Amino acid sequence: MDKKILRQLRLSFLIQKIKGVIAIVKLIHSKYGYETPEWTAADARLEKWLKQKKIDEKRRSDNERRIFVQKNNKKEGGAM
Repeated sequence: MDKKILRQLRLSFLIQKIKGVIAIVKLIHSKYGYETPEWTAADARLEKWLKQKKIDEKRRSDNERRIFVQKNNKKEGGAM
């Protein structure tokens, strides 16, 4: 085969040998480089989870700040 074709195949496919069976896996170019579809899906799930966790933490801190201000206003006897 031509060297150029082999280089393209190496870039776009991952050749795995598992238990004596050779499997060709299509690689996807993601922001982390070339990965298998399973790893790309796992990265997407983790990023979605981290984004939701960040939103939840912000909501929780906003609620705690609001409660703290309300308690301070009750102690002072004034309204905000």
